[in-house]
Amino acid sequence: MAQPLGANFLLQQGSGQQFEIMRQCNFHVDIEGLDIVLAAQSVNLPRYELEAVELFHYNDRVKVASKPNASDMSIQLVDYVAPNVVQQIWEWFKQVYNPNTSAMGLAGDYKRQGKVFEYAPDQTLVRTWTCHGIWPKNAPTPENARVYADGHEFVRIGLNLSVDRATLDASGSTGLFG
Repeated sequence: MAQPLGANFLLQQGSGQQFEIMRQCNFHVDIEGLDIVLAAQSVNLPRYELEAVELFHYNDRVKVASKPNASDMSIQLVDYVAPNVVQQIWEWFKQVYNPNTSAMGLAGDYKRQGKVFEYAPDQTLVRTWTCHGIWPKNAPTPENARVYADGHEFVRIGLNLSVDRATLDASGSTGLFG
């Protein structure tokens, strides 16, 4: 019979493992060419979905994995006056599609790499996620409406990024500031 592993078990372990939980707020996002390290308020990392292909063998069906697909990555940003985050993303968006000329850009010009760094409470780098081939799928327009009554709220920009491939890189051991 399995033994219940409660808080006492975790506290009494002398194995050197800390059993520290990850916290949602200890992260930052870095995308090539953008000044959004402090602007990113939330991020949804891409998830892989694998298509199943059925193979037939006698009277059985055997499923094997095929065609991995990374989902989009969404980021919610705070709009700053300076640095002008919206202008930076707008210039990037115009590399994908320029509404002034109706021209579509070349993938080699607009695809970038982005990283999401996750930290422990003591600022030790725990994980780095690298997203390859990212590009904005929407223009950087504010998510919330402009309203005088709610004039003290900050403006949020929702950005949906297409992702070709996402990887979990090796764990780190350097602090955020060191």
